Amino acid sequence: MMIFAGPGRTGKSTLQRNIIYYLGNELCGNCDMSCDFIYDENIKKLGLFCGIDDISRSKKKNQAIINFIKYKQSFIADTNHIERVNKTLLEHSKVISFNHVF
Repeated sequence: MMIFAGPGRTGKSTLQRNIIYYLGNELCGNCDMSCDFIYDENIKKLGLFCGIDDISRSKKKNQAIINFIKYKQSFIADTNHIERVNKTLLEHSKVISFNHVF
């Protein structure tokens, strides 16, 4: 899992859109923060989360995402508040910091 972290207007969403455009909608798809995607048999190869810091209070949802990462599911997430992301989830993620505001 990669987490793009940094303030607004640093290119996080732009990079995500470019990845989707490059790989195509067949491979990439948005994952709802409810984590209902776990029950979807047609989950995309690359899941995209927007606002990964919003689920930091739910141990069950964090563990579900960690289990998917362990079983080789790929995710890209973005956040303006990396300090709010669950610490256990961060252990299974690569954080890429965006700093330059355009």
